[in-house]
Amino acid sequence: MRPNRAVIMLVVVVFTIAAIFLLYEGITSGNYLIVALVVVAYVFVLMLEARLSLRPAEPAKKAKPAKKPRDSHPR
Repeated sequence: MRPNRAVIMLVVVVFTIAAIFLLYEGITSGNYLIVALVVVAYVFVLMLEARLSLRPAEPAKKAKPAKKPRDSHPR
């Protein structure tokens, strides 16, 4: 069971906002370990999102022919 595409996009957007904030904090404070960890985590999340959003094509379902109505009165 795969998550809905909207849920995946919501997680990516929230993570992106958090990553931008952490990158800003890391760069302004000079803590480049945080910057490196955020970049690695961001790449991991984007790869995960890409893998979840690439769903294999489902086989086309053949349409069943419509049943002919049965006449109650034979002719």
